[in-house]
Amino acid sequence: VAENIAYPLEVCGIADAVIQPRISELLEHVGLSLRAHTPAAELTRSEQVKVALARALASKPLILFVDDPFRMLDRAEIGAFLELLHRSKTTEMTMLCTTSDPWIADQMAGRVLQLDNGRIVPRSQAETSSTEAPLQEPQRQSRSEHARPAPKTKASFKEEIPLGILADKPSKQVKATNTPRKIKVTSIGS
Repeated sequence: VAENIAYPLEVCGIADAVIQPRISELLEHVGLSLRAHTPAAELTRSEQVKVALARALASKPLILFVDDPFRMLDRAEIGAFLELLHRSKTTEMTMLCTTSDPWIADQMAGRVLQLDNGRIVPRSQAETSSTEAPLQEPQRQSRSEHARPAPKTKASFKEEIPLGILADKPSKQVKATNTPRKIKVTSIGS
């Protein structure tokens, strides 16, 4: 587990003296301190999702894509993982989370958008009023259905999606020169 979380830092050439404290911090954060030397194959699905989140957080990304990790979790584990995601988000980080479950989308807080026939549209307040967990699991798609291209339409976005993630950053993150900024983008999920 610890080696798995350390991998992205090692690839970037970060010194072991920096990696080890970061790994300990992340293991504590996701609640896997006692599993640091456990082979990944021996972890539960819930623990595997936590390791993926810790690995994604290792490099302190500005943008974190969370690609529907909830499908790997039992209903009883979703609430705890949502809480972990909320604790993981920093003020400097933009977190984009996908899910096919409207109840989970409501619990994530922030802006909720949905795909409607290949278009991104804001979800109406009427659709987000439910606070109870749905009784049925989201429908699963086969890989071929998932990979099918969206129908081509001439419709445009109904709402502009500002990326304002690089504006309004603390002055220590803004470079004095006009050189392009490099940002780290990390994801977890499939």
